[in-house]
Order: sequence, then C-alpha cells, then structure tokens
Amino acid sequence: MFWNRLCILLLFVVALICELTTSVYARETAHSGIYAGGFINVVSGKTELTRELINVNSSPQKLPSIRPKGFGGGLFAGYGFVTEGMLYFAPEIYGSFSTADDSTQFKTTGIDASIKTSLESTFGFAGRFGVLLGDALTYAKLGIVTSKWKVRSIENSTPNSPDSRSSTKTFKGFEIGAGVAAPASIINDNLVFGTEYSFTKYQSESLKITHPNKFKITNMKANTHTISLRVSYKITGDLFSQPNERRRDSL
Repeated sequence: MFWNRLCILLLFVVALICELTTSVYARETAHSGIYAGGFINVVSGKTELTRELINVNSSPQKLPSIRPKGFGGGLFAGYGFVTEGMLYFAPEIYGSFSTADDSTQFKTTGIDASIKTSLESTFGFAGRFGVLLGDALTYAKLGIVTSKWKVRSIENSTPNSPDSRSSTKTFKGFEIGAGVAAPASIINDNLVFGTEYSFTKYQSESLKITHPNKFKITNMKANTHTISLRVSYKITGDLFSQPNERRRDSL
C-alpha cells in the first residue's frame, strides 16, 4: 500500500511541475532539453536478515548486520526544464550495475554458517528539482527504484561438503538525494559534469532459503548510500523555450 501511494504521489508531482514549467517562459541553458549520459559510483549499504530454526520452538532471530560495499556504474537519460526565473526540474530514468557485497559468519545450533548479500543491479525513475546559480546547477532528487539483490547462505554441518543455497529477489524502494552540475564550457557547452549523493531505503521482503533440518532465512531489510560522478550531453534544446530566446543564446 505504501509503495502504491508513493508512486501515485511522485507521478502527480512530476505532472504538476511539468505543467508549471512548460506554462511559463522557458530558458535555454546547458541544463535544458533532452540529455543522456553515464556515471560511476561508490556504494555502501546495510542489510539485516532474519533466521528461523527448523524443528525447534523458537522465535525468529536477527542475524548480525551485513554492510555491502563496492563500485558500480550505469546510464541515464532525462529532460531538463529551466524557467526564466532559473528554477530547474528534470524527470530522469536510469539503470546501473553494482559490485557491492559483504558477508558475515555466525553459529546456529552449534553449526558454523555464513551469509552473503550482493546488490547486482538497479533501475530507477526520479525527479530532480533545483536552481541555477549562473551556469552551475544545484538540485535535490526524489525517486523510486527497483533493485536486484542476491542472498547466499552456507551451513557447514557436513565436513568438506557445505550446503550452499541462494536466492535472487527484486526489492522496491524510494530514494532521496542532492547534487551539483556545471557545463564543461572549455570542451563543449553541451557537456555537463556533476556529482550526486543519494540514499535508498528498500521495503522489507520475504526470502525462502532453507537448509533442511537446520535453519531458514525468512526476511531481509536493506538501505544504501551512493556517491556518483556523472557526465552527460545535451542532445536537443528545450522544446518549450521561445524561438527568439534560442537564437539569442546561440549568438
């Protein structure tokens, strides 16, 4: 229910801002119009898993927190609106891969075991809201994401023959963030470099990883912090700016 409400709210905000920004006099800048680019990032997160013993009357137990970390990268595309008052809005989609992972060891009923969580890929949709200070852009970001996480559990009750089981599942979440960007005018006025921070909180998801007669992993919570370096290229100008404004900026 929360996820559905968040999606509806975000789509409503995007539609409202698009209507407002296109109804006022739009300004042509390096940040307006259709753009596309790529990014590299550093990811650090936290995952919490719940374990239940099999054939034992006990309550679910939380395992030690796992803190995956690693590098990643991806592609993005969007459309930037800039008003005459230098306010900025851009709906943006992106996709990324990640190498972030980590593991922890624990004992269950006297048996050594370990578990590893890995963030593999993410797809997202976000709105970026900001203001231009000269050619520089500062903005906040609000979005929704779906990410593929892999969980691998190993128990070592049998010497030299560990029981390894895994599950890959898609987690839904929301993200907030902030960033700065500016055109690389020395190279090309349409080339924009920037940096961005984002925090992603995922909904708790159930898992089905069972080691027969031993234990099972039943639930996982996750969140991530990401710092990205971005570069993009403006493909077209703002379709909503007036022709004479575009001509003046091109002189």
